[in-house]
Amino acid sequence: MDISNTPTLCWQDPIGLETIQLIIGMKVPQWGRLYDWQLPLVARILDGECVLCCTATSDGKSALFGAPAVIAVEISAHPELYPDLPHREKPVSLVITPTKGLSANIVYELEQLGIKALSYCSEVLTEARKTGRKLAKEIGDCEWTVTCVDPEHFSEKEWHTITDNPLFRSNLFQSSVDEAHLINEWGDEFRLKFKLIGSFLRGRLPPNHSICALTATLQPGEPTESVCKSLDFLPGKFYEFRRSNERPNLQFVLEVLTFGLGGDEFPDLLAYLRLNRKTVIYCESIGLSSRVYMYLLGLLPPGHERLQRIRMYHALCWPGHNEKIVQDLREDPYCQIVIATIAFGQGFNIKTLQDSIILGAPATADLTEQERGRAGRDHTQPARGIVLYQPRARADAFKYIQALGAPLPPPGESDKAKKPPKPIKMDHAKALYLTENHCLISCMNRIYGNGNEGDCITTNRTLPCTHCQNREPQNVAFPAFPLPPDGPPLAPFPEIESPEPVKRAKRNPLLLSPKERSQAESRLLQFEQTVWVTQKAADTHGYRPRSSYFSRPVINSILDVQLTIKTIQDLESVVSRWPFFTQLGQELLQVVQELNGNIEVARSKADEARKAKLRETYAAKKALAAAQNKPPTPPPTERSTRKRPALKTLVNNPAKRVAQASATDTAASFGPTYKPRQRRDPHTEPVNDENTSRPERRRSTRNQG
Repeated sequence: MDISNTPTLCWQDPIGLETIQLIIGMKVPQWGRLYDWQLPLVARILDGECVLCCTATSDGKSALFGAPAVIAVEISAHPELYPDLPHREKPVSLVITPTKGLSANIVYELEQLGIKALSYCSEVLTEARKTGRKLAKEIGDCEWTVTCVDPEHFSEKEWHTITDNPLFRSNLFQSSVDEAHLINEWGDEFRLKFKLIGSFLRGRLPPNHSICALTATLQPGEPTESVCKSLDFLPGKFYEFRRSNERPNLQFVLEVLTFGLGGDEFPDLLAYLRLNRKTVIYCESIGLSSRVYMYLLGLLPPGHERLQRIRMYHALCWPGHNEKIVQDLREDPYCQIVIATIAFGQGFNIKTLQDSIILGAPATADLTEQERGRAGRDHTQPARGIVLYQPRARADAFKYIQALGAPLPPPGESDKAKKPPKPIKMDHAKALYLTENHCLISCMNRIYGNGNEGDCITTNRTLPCTHCQNREPQNVAFPAFPLPPDGPPLAPFPEIESPEPVKRAKRNPLLLSPKERSQAESRLLQFEQTVWVTQKAADTHGYRPRSSYFSRPVINSILDVQLTIKTIQDLESVVSRWPFFTQLGQELLQVVQELNGNIEVARSKADEARKAKLRETYAAKKALAAAQNKPPTPPPTERSTRKRPALKTLVNNPAKRVAQASATDTAASFGPTYKPRQRRDPHTEPVNDENTSRPERRRSTRNQG
């Protein structure tokens, strides 16, 4: 470590802690001072210790790389004012981020603190190459105090050059891994470089700098151990700080979707959007986000206002477009709704966001908490984290939980037993909160080890979860985002009534089933081959395309009404515009009649087979009842009902006493139900023809004679 004067104090000493608060109060007046839990962590980072910090979204984790940068820059600028504390001449630090959007957001926040920060991404690199700048040299020469970079860039030659630069190595004081839980979630299959972050930090960077891992959704136990192993956080060599990630100003809403996510209508959103609150809607894919965008646009009046009100944010948009959306969310009161993918779900700090709606339960509980946590960054305002899940997701969660406790088949019966169903792959924590029936926040507190496991009612939470709200309703107000007093109001979303369930209609016998239609289509395509072969010779010019001889629309027209075609007149009304009807109409009619005859025969056989199966089932039940000496069940004379029968008239009379069996009969009932076999003495006992075998009776008769 390159230190101008040998330090005699540590940042964790009382003077060091006081100096930290003094510098923060002077350089960052909007903060005033660090929180009580932030101060010792910042001191440990400045002393070069490794830290794992787990605390809630919007709780101030970014201060753990922002505050050290502010302090290090101040100390390097005025070393004479702090002679006894360690410092570097040109302090630099790294922040490893998962997305470009998060890097841009961190750079924006650090610039508000007066820190020179750089987002090392492909767009910035492209602009630098156009202007002839060499970013690798600038970073190696410590011209940027904080550099945000994703782990995929670490394998590039430029970063080998940067990390080999002696000036950079001597001034590097901190490396932060933001959203460290993604080492587990993305590192195995999605982005493999996340698993190599620890190898880069330990292998390419100097050992005397602080490595800080930050996350809001790292579950205790195996997930934490996996992250520590990846970052080489050995016991006794790092400091773990865990704080509750519960958000008191964020309501947890869990509701089932009434419309599927595969269609083009999403009326479940409208009840939340009508309040005119700044909202982000998370979709699992860009295709789904596009359909949601078009649906919401179609509900509003045409004009520029709806384009300003509803935006899209995903990886295929230009970076400048996405940055403009984030800026408008902060500054434009008429930018109300952003439809986004997972690219918007990690680390964004936008205090104006009031609601977060997740369409479809995310793959993990960690992702659910991250996307819910984008709302309510202003702790003085009530916010909502809304998860709209498919019914199938909850059913699968119940199956997953039941499978965990399902008993194994007895030994020797595994071959005879039915093949077990495929195990459902699901995040365990996700299954827990989807199957929770009592309190959602209590369930999340158990998952993340927060400690407070009481429900919303017993703990008097101001924003109860959905389950507690259903048990004891409370009036909770969620105000709209304020608009300029002289500006126009937002157009309301229309009221759309939920449609009544459609009864299943009986099958029309004049329509083909999918199987019948497929078979008929194959036969008509064979006829198309015949038409083309016989009629192409009559084409004098030779330019007629094959598809026009017996086109697909003609085939579909026949298939739609095939069973109603009986005569040549019926066929002509269907294919009147077919140019070869005069020559081949009669032949086509024969093909259609042949198909109709085959379908009629097949349907008759299927109907007879169904009736035969019903007769066999009834006969089997009748035979079983006769074998058990039970009369067959008579047909019902009244309409079946599940109501309990009314009470009898003499319900209050004492029941008649039943005569009890004697002690002798009771004792005899415990004996064997068979008679023990007794051997007969042929010289003293007479022959019992009933109980004696035939050979024995013959021998006894000869002896008596």
